[in-house]
Amino acid sequence: MKIPVVSLLGFILLGCSNAFAQLNSEERPDWQTIFDNYAAQGTIVVLDERKDNAKLMVFNEPRSKQRLPPASTFKVPHALFALDAGVVKDEFQVFPWDGVERSFAIHNQDQ
Repeated sequence: MKIPVVSLLGFILLGCSNAFAQLNSEERPDWQTIFDNYAAQGTIVVLDERKDNAKLMVFNEPRSKQRLPPASTFKVPHALFALDAGVVKDEFQVFPWDGVERSFAIHNQDQ
């Protein structure tokens, strides 16, 4: 009984905080050169919390508001999690194929 009450109290306090307050965003057109150097299209959003007045810096804000699939962006943090947890020895560890035929031929081999 105590756990639901504590959880409810936590949600109420979180709702009363300014954690979800709208930050002012600053458009950074000067970051265009970074994308141009690599012939890339995209957006970048940086939250600067170093000072009392946090600010959001954005390049290509319209694109930053589009909902897009994450594609392979999740692979980087997941690899870091696996390395940190000791599940993976290093970046050269090979996972042997289990012999199960999958629809993508590239998956039917050691990874």
